[in-house]
Amino acid sequence: MIIYQLQIILSDKNKKASFKFGVYMQNLSVSIYSGSKENFQSEDQKKIFEESILDIFKEFIYTEKIVHFYTGGFDMGIMHLVGKKLIDLKKIKNNVKICSIKPTQWMNDKDDLSDEVIEVSSIQMRKERLSNSDFIIVFPGGIGTFDEIMDTLATQEKNVIIFDPFDLFSIFKNLITHSVQAGYTSEKTLEKLHVFSDPLHMKMFIRAEMNVFNKKNKLNFL
Repeated sequence: MIIYQLQIILSDKNKKASFKFGVYMQNLSVSIYSGSKENFQSEDQKKIFEESILDIFKEFIYTEKIVHFYTGGFDMGIMHLVGKKLIDLKKIKNNVKICSIKPTQWMNDKDDLSDEVIEVSSIQMRKERLSNSDFIIVFPGGIGTFDEIMDTLATQEKNVIIFDPFDLFSIFKNLITHSVQAGYTSEKTLEKLHVFSDPLHMKMFIRAEMNVFNKKNKLNFL
């Protein structure tokens, strides 16, 4: 969605007004891939992980845009932790909207964390809708999460940004690297895959990407 902003600049010196006209993207969309299970070694580890999730999400909300966070649901596992942290995020800034995208066969699953539940006809349609967001953020997950990553890498020209504090995705990245080296996968695919074990490094990367995104989606004043 696009909104139009008129900027009026007043000059005290000559008491004249000049007008500038700009175009801004109103919404920002962030899709989240994560698992329906969790396997923390301790409550302290879980607490640190939850704090990291919230810190990462904060990088997206300090904008005038409405920020839509999309997931495949919040019913269990890491997905549920993500949902709770998004609720906390809304308490920090009220430009956050939480959305679930679910195929018809999952619509009866419990979901008390979403502002909106979007029904689609199939799991494939769910993946397509999720992968169309401006940003793709990944937290630990199983085969479904890996499938979503692979689908996005194969169909989208955008970065896949992964938080990997438990070294779950290193073998996955090595597999993509090996395929590139063997000549079966484009180097551009590997360039889109960004894996971070340190939340601070991930936040810095997102901040830089947000700057690029904002420049692309804000036209120069006429």
